Amino acid sequence: MSVLIHEPVAVVAVFKNGRVKPVVFRWKDKKISIENISFAWKTMQGKEKLLHFTVTAAKTLYELMFDISSMTWSLERVETSAGVFTT
Repeated sequence: MSVLIHEPVAVVAVFKNGRVKPVVFRWKDKKISIENISFAWKTMQGKEKLLHFTVTAAKTLYELMFDISSMTWSLERVETSAGVFTT
């Protein structure tokens, strides 16, 4: 089961060859180093393009979202227990 968070977060990311790779983010005064990007996808919200990343850190699954037009990041979801990450 996952919990909807939808909070702004600060993210350190690498931008290379037209791709974005989040590396570290800060949430609730805690620095979280991303160990793996499990999945990445794009969505549209009106005319805004959004990039989503399902990432793992310390055996926890997170969904980060990057809004290309505003250049802002948000933490969308966090897995709360063992099992499948759901949207």
